[in-house]
This record gives sequence, C-alpha cells and structure tokens, in this order.
Amino acid sequence: MLIHRSTRGLRPHLSLLLLALGAPPLFSADGLDDPGGYSSIPFDLNFAATDLSRSCAAQADGKILLAGSATTDDSEQGQIAIARIKTDGLLDPTFDTDGRLVIDLSDIGIQATLGRAYSMTVDSQGRILVAGSMVLISNGATIGFVARILADGWIDPAFAINGFYLEFAMDTGVTAVGVDPSGRIWLLGRSLADGTGPWIFQLLDTAGNPTDNRALTFPGYGFETTIPTAMAFQPDGKVLLGGWGRTGSPDYFASMAVARILGSTLNLDPTFGGGGTGKLVITDFESTYLRSIAFQPDGRIVVAGEYGVVTEEILTVNRLDANGTLGGGFTEYIAFDVGPYGGDGGAGMNRMVVQSDGKIVVAATAITGDSGNVIDVGVARVLAESGLDTSFGGLGTGKRTFDMPPVGSGDGNDDFHCLTLSGGKPVLVGSGHYSGTDWDFSFRRLTSALIFTDGFESGTTSFW
Repeated sequence: MLIHRSTRGLRPHLSLLLLALGAPPLFSADGLDDPGGYSSIPFDLNFAATDLSRSCAAQADGKILLAGSATTDDSEQGQIAIARIKTDGLLDPTFDTDGRLVIDLSDIGIQATLGRAYSMTVDSQGRILVAGSMVLISNGATIGFVARILADGWIDPAFAINGFYLEFAMDTGVTAVGVDPSGRIWLLGRSLADGTGPWIFQLLDTAGNPTDNRALTFPGYGFETTIPTAMAFQPDGKVLLGGWGRTGSPDYFASMAVARILGSTLNLDPTFGGGGTGKLVITDFESTYLRSIAFQPDGRIVVAGEYGVVTEEILTVNRLDANGTLGGGFTEYIAFDVGPYGGDGGAGMNRMVVQSDGKIVVAATAITGDSGNVIDVGVARVLAESGLDTSFGGLGTGKRTFDMPPVGSGDGNDDFHCLTLSGGKPVLVGSGHYSGTDWDFSFRRLTSALIFTDGFESGTTSFW
C-alpha cells in the first residue's frame, strides 16, 4: 500500500502553535467555541497551497474527519486529502502518523489527476468511506470513485481494487456516499456532465463489488437539468435521494426534487410523494436548490437548501410528513442579514442536520459586504414545529454568524461545505482563506450549552 504522506507547511498557524504548546486556545467574542473547538489544518504541498475541505463525518468517539483536496506540483495537480481531529481540536497522530493523509493516485496504480473528495461516511466497523471525482489521463474524462480507509489512516487493500472502486458512469464524480442498515454501500451521481441525463445510484457490497445500479429521472416537470446532491437512510431500509431540477431558457427556474427508494427491491416507493410515483418536486416563488435531507425522530422528513436570486439567496427549510407530502409541514425562510444584498448559502454552500429533539440546525456562508472580510458563516436553529429557536444564538434571534478561521490568521473569507453532529454538537467544516491562493481546511464546533445533546444524528450531509 503506497500512500504519500504530506509534510507540514512552514507558514505558522497561530491556533495550532498555541495548542501544541499547551496554551489555551484563543476564543472569539461570540463565545461559541469549546476548548479545542476550532482550528485550520494546512497541507501546503505546493506554492499555491489551495487546500479545500468539501466533506466531513463524525466518528462514534467524537473525532472529526475532514476530506477534500490539496494542490500539488506533480502531474496530478491535486490529490485527495483527509484529516482527523481529536476532541481537543488537535490533529490525531494515530491517523497515518500526523493526522493527515494525502493519496497519490499513481502510487496505487490509478492513472488519473485532480483527485477530489466530495462526500464521506463511517461504516459500522469504523472504516472511512471517501467518495468524489478524478480525471483520467487517457482521455480526460471525469469519473467517480469511492475509497475505504481503515481507522489507522491506511487504505484498505481488501476493498475493491487496491482500496478504490472506480465508477465510470458518473460523469462529474460521486456526489454522495452512504451505508444502509444492511451494510450495502450506496453511491449517487449523475450520468452526464451537463446534467441532462438521469441520476444514477450504484450499490456495492461490503467488499466493494458492484451489485446493482439504477437510473432515476423526473419526466413531466420540464426540467432541462437535474442534479443529485443528497442521500439519507431511514431505519426501515428506505432511502431518500434528493437534488434539484431546473428548466431551460428563458427562466431557468429550479425546484427541489426528492425520490424514495425501497431498499428491499430498489424500486420507487409508491407510498411516497403522492400519485404513486415515489417522487416529489417542491416548487416555490423563486428557484430553490436542495442540498440536505434529514429525518425528525418521528419520521417526518426535512429538506433544506438555498432560495432566491443568485447572490441574493436566503435559506429555506421544508418539513414534510413521513409520506413525503406537504400536509402538516412547514417552510421556514432564514436570512443572516449581515450584508446589504443577502447571498446566504449561495453556490450550494449550505447544510442541515436534525437534533434528537427534532430541532433543525442549518448553516451556510453569509456575504458580509465588507471588502476585508467578504464571506462569513452563519448558523441557525429552527424549532421542531417551525419558527426560529430564540434560545439559540445571539440576542434571541435564533442565529449567529462568525469567522471559521482561528483568530489571528487569514483574511476572514470562508468556504463552507459540511455540517455534522459530534456528540450532539454541530461541527461546521469548510476552508479558511489565508492569502492569495492559500486556503486551509477549517472547522468549528459549537458549545453544548447551545445544543441539545444525546447522541442522535440525522442528515449528516457532505455533498456539493
């Protein structure tokens, strides 16, 4: 098993230096951080040093996993990068020796460039599944992949071929990976890069061998483009697949799209969505793009994403009943209002999870309008039966905004792509902008005082 291990960049990161020296971490004025509750993680493999985290997951022991890509000077240009953080906020040295793993595709016999991770999950044995895209050297085609990493940070040679399963039918890579209650691995993607083809879901057994695949379309809605973005598993084995569809010229109007699959047969569930189709399309007054799916404890379904005109977006949270209809549900619109024009969660940079009490946590980028700090991250909490939770956030608003990078480093611009729960505490994951092309993986964990905690987690979403 050949893995390229990264070396730490020479540029100092203040929070990591303080933690390494045993000094207390710096806390920001909003008071949202537990000790060790935030940091940036550099890979810095070349001068560009563009390290972008696109995915996250929480282990049962509370450790946090981040995955994405790191730019390199070799022919691959970018490589799959993964980091594991302990509960104290430090890199975990039991994960590949220094808490960071960079996978050199050529070392394991894959002739491809631009490896990027977009989604990840942890199976019942603590093995880490990382999925995304790469570009074949032979013909320049983008394909999908899923790799399995052992708990110690080594690629699992027993999985597929040299630890990797390659999916050639997904032209922009795998957008979501998950494991159902029976242990099967699900991959979700689209069949054509322009989005005009059907969604595809591919099933693998626990050894990484393909067992079945199906295509999914939304005919009759006038969609020119449909993009799958999220996946969630019900305890009864049913699987929700979600994304969005958009009409063509001249309006390019987008709507949320959801389908429910019977895990036993892989057919559409006729009890979902009404009309026996197994599908639901949610339209609104403005375009809406689904990015996350989760369940409340009683089985009701929550979908969330961005809503509105480009650069002026706000967030929308829709609660459906357990059968995928709007009866008895609600729609909540959330704006962080830190800039003059909105722009919350644009370009898919928003995610949602559900707590064990049914409350809904949503986070997103927020455009500030400040030229020195253009993008912050906001988080809000919605009550189980609708309405912002005034016990959360600042001044009874139910929401907060803040910078992702630690105090003392970076220019304050943030990139946000993943939200998970670790011990009931929301963990926000993305990248912090240091300067120029230099970005680092970044995470921020919220304090338990603001979050209901008893270990329940639904809707870990790690998708573009």
